[in-house]
Formats: sequence, structure tokens, C-alpha cells
Amino acid sequence: MPRTDRPPGRLRGDDGSAVAEFVMITALLLLLFVGAVQLAVFLHVRNLAADVAVQAVRTGTLADQGPADAEQRADELARTTLGTTALRGIDVSSEGSGEGSRLTVRVRVAVPVLGLLPGPWEYTAGATATRFAP
Repeated sequence: MPRTDRPPGRLRGDDGSAVAEFVMITALLLLLFVGAVQLAVFLHVRNLAADVAVQAVRTGTLADQGPADAEQRADELARTTLGTTALRGIDVSSEGSGEGSRLTVRVRVAVPVLGLLPGPWEYTAGATATRFAP
């Protein structure tokens, strides 16, 4: 027997709308969660790359060290902290010689997708220091 308590012109009630709302809200929350995780991974990689560049430039400006030592230190630190797949390149440049010379180290790294797969994005962190004689 058909129901007769529906208003005229209305075919159905709100039956089943909770399922559709649950799916939409869950998809939105999942997207926000994945975005937050990706942001955290990017910030982590950015901070590690910046620290590698700073430590390498410090090493390179020591009295008995040079640009080659800075590059070696950057490579060692980047491979230890970021892994071999994330490191895209290290650029070391020096301006001048002796006291007052400037050393710049740039570290290029790949930002992984959710911390699992190598991503298409790259980030470059750099640091510059001036050598002073003791």
C-alpha cells in the first residue's frame, strides 16, 4: 500500500542523506589530513636542507678548511639526514680568497610525496658565510 503522508509534489523524504553527507565530509577531512601531512613533510625537508647548508658553510669557512671541504660535509650530511633519493645537488661557490672571502652553499633536495615517494617538487636551501682570520 503506498504512503499517503507525503506532501504533494515531493517524491521522497530525507532517507539516505546521512550516507551521502558522511561520504562528502569524510572525503573533505581526508583531503585536509593529507594536506597537513604533506605540509609537515615539506617543512621537515626544508629545515633539514637549511641545516645541511649552514653546517657545510661553517665547515668551509674554518681556518684550515675550504670550499671542497664544505661540499664534502654537505654531501655527507645530506645523505645521512635526507637520504640518497632526496638529494638533487650541492652547489658551492666562493668569492675572493683569504680573509673576507665569502662562501655560499646551496643544497637542492626533492620534497617527497607524503614522505614515501620522491616528489616532483624541489627545494633549494642556501647559506653564506664570510671567512675571518683569527
